[in-house]
Amino acid sequence: RGTVMLMMASHHLDVSERLDAEECHSPADFVWQSQLRFKWHASETGDDPGVGFIACMRAEFRYGYEYTGTEPGPAITPL
Repeated sequence: RGTVMLMMASHHLDVSERLDAEECHSPADFVWQSQLRFKWHASETGDDPGVGFIACMRAEFRYGYEYTGTEPGPAITPL
């Protein structure tokens, strides 16, 4: 678990440095839009927890809890 946490922290640092280097100042900037983003839309009624979405560029897909295999952690590679 610690290895995965370090790997994720390193990836987040790389993304943050890229956003800074590309002078990304708005959510509409291409550099930000090209990142894979996860969103959670809470239920308006409060009866259920809500729905997750995956977004990249102008595409947004409802997350359906797809099976991702038995790997112990994600494989993160530079874009």
